[in-house]
Amino acid sequence: MRSIRLVSSVLAPLLLVAMIVVATAQYVGVRSIVLGLPAVNEEGEGVIIPARIYLYYPGSGIVDAKPSNLVASDTKDSVKVAYYYAAISTEHNPLDYDLLVNFNTSLSVGGPSASGFIATGIIMLFEGVELPINATMTGMLAPNGLLLPVAGIPAKVVAASNSGYELMVIPATAAVKLPEENIAIVRVCSVDDAVGVLEGLKPLTINVNVSVAKEVFGRIASRFVNDTKFFMRVAEEIAKELHPSQAETVKKFIEYANKALENRDYYSAASLAFVAAFNASMAYIMSGKDVEKLWQILGKPDEVRAKAARYIEATRLKFEAAQHVGIWGFEALAMAEVRLYLSETLAESEKPFDQVISVLRAYTALSWAKLAYNKLKPEICEQIEKWHSSFHQLKW
Repeated sequence: MRSIRLVSSVLAPLLLVAMIVVATAQYVGVRSIVLGLPAVNEEGEGVIIPARIYLYYPGSGIVDAKPSNLVASDTKDSVKVAYYYAAISTEHNPLDYDLLVNFNTSLSVGGPSASGFIATGIIMLFEGVELPINATMTGMLAPNGLLLPVAGIPAKVVAASNSGYELMVIPATAAVKLPEENIAIVRVCSVDDAVGVLEGLKPLTINVNVSVAKEVFGRIASRFVNDTKFFMRVAEEIAKELHPSQAETVKKFIEYANKALENRDYYSAASLAFVAAFNASMAYIMSGKDVEKLWQILGKPDEVRAKAARYIEATRLKFEAAQHVGIWGFEALAMAEVRLYLSETLAESEKPFDQVISVLRAYTALSWAKLAYNKLKPEICEQIEKWHSSFHQLKW
C-alpha cells in the first residue's frame, strides 16, 4: 500500500510546471501496461480506445504521446501532468525515466479526461502492480491528485459495459445519473483512491460535515447550468452567420448539450456547449467574416480577460482573509488561475484564432473561480455516494 506524503501534494504542482527536458537515452529496462480508455466520439457515443503506456529506464524526462497527428495538444499536456504526478507521488525522479503513451486508434484524441486513468496506470507501473483486465476508469487528474469530473460519463459507462468491463472507476464528484448497465461503478475522490481500488485496497476516508452537501452540489449544478446556457446562446448567435453545413455541425453539439441537460448531466452539458461555441467561432473566422462582429457576440477579448482577472483577484482575497480554507475550493481557484494564465499568454497575438482561444479560456477561468468556495473540502467518498442518491431529487 502507498500513501502520498503532504510534501508531495504541495510540491507536485510546482514541479509539474518546472520540469521540461528534451534529451535522448539508451534504455536498459522497460515496463508497459495496457489501458482501455473510455471516450466519446463526435456523435456523442461512447467508445473504448486502447492505449499502451511504456515506461523506459534510464531516461531523461521525455514524455510523448502517439500517433502525433491524432493526439491533440491538450491531451499531450495532460499526459505530461499525469507522468510527473505519478513519478513524484511515488518518490521517483521523473527525470530518470522516459514515457510513451501509444493510443491505438484512428480517431482524433483530445481533452484531459483520460489523465486520471493514465496517472493511475503509471503509478501501477512504478509499483510493479498489474491492472485488472476487467477494469477501466475515467476522470481528469488535478495537479494535487484529485480526480475531477469529465463529460460523457453515461456514454462511457455504456461503452465499458458493452466492451465487457466489469468495474469502472469514476470521479466521486461526477454529479450525473448513470444508466443501468451490467458493470460495477466505484466513485473515488483521488487518483490515490483509484490505485487503492484497482489494487484491491480500501479507499481513503476523511472526516465529513454532511450539512454542506446540498449547498455544494447546488453551487456546482447551477454553475454548470449557467455555463451551458451561455455557451449555447453564443453558439446559436454565431451559427446564424455561418454556411448551413457549418451551422449544422454547431447545432448538433447544441442538441447534445440540451440532451445532457435533460439527463441532469450538468458537467457534460457545459462541456458540449463550450465545444459548440468553439466550433462556431472557428468556423466564423475560417469563413473570412468580420472579426469585430464575432467579438460583439462572443465578447471583446480584452474585456473578457479583464472581467475574469477581477473576479479571480476578488476570490483570491477572500481565500487569503479566511482563517481556514478547503482544499477542493483552493483547487478550483488554482484551476481558475491556470486558465487565466493560459488566456493571457495569447493576449498579445494578432491572430484571430488565438484570440478566440484566449476568450474561451478566460470564460472557463471565470467559471472555475465562481466554483472556488473557500469552505469546499474533501469528504468521505462513501458519503459522497450517499449524496448522489438524493442529488437528482433536488431542484435548482
